[in-house]
Amino acid sequence: MKKNTKNTAYFLFGFFITVLIVSLFRAIHISTKELSTNLLSRTNVVELTNDSRRSQRLKLLKNSKKLAAAAQKKAEDMLKNQYFDHVSPTGKKAWDFMNETKYLYLYAGENLALNYTSPQAVTEGWMASPTHRANILSPDYTEIGVGSVHGKYRGVDATFIVQMFGKPLSGGILR
Repeated sequence: MKKNTKNTAYFLFGFFITVLIVSLFRAIHISTKELSTNLLSRTNVVELTNDSRRSQRLKLLKNSKKLAAAAQKKAEDMLKNQYFDHVSPTGKKAWDFMNETKYLYLYAGENLALNYTSPQAVTEGWMASPTHRANILSPDYTEIGVGSVHGKYRGVDATFIVQMFGKPLSGGILR
């Protein structure tokens, strides 16, 4: 009888450890997605972008809720409509997303990224690209908004990151 009790105890212990390990892997997978999306979405990317501007002695960009909302809508649209481009399959551009959030701009720009896993990596990637770097370091921009979304893109887990830049229109000046 003692042998069966000992075997049962080992079985239960092994079962418990297996459940614990499976649960941890699931939690890590979910947390990684959430962490990836949250880290890439706002504060860290804005701070690193401003670090790049600071190193060039440029004015720092202010976080804009309207630009962040436009960037988030763009990221969600790319995931929903399965594209990675500055122009959606329906012809929608960054400016259209800005207009939807009532962001009136004098200057505007957009950077896109796909499948970066850290704010540092995506910022370094943008800074290594001449056109993305030009947006980040443009003295014409005074505000920034960042959005990101995680999901399936062409059947594979993916994270879309959108960075929108602007200089708000003020005083009725048109250009």
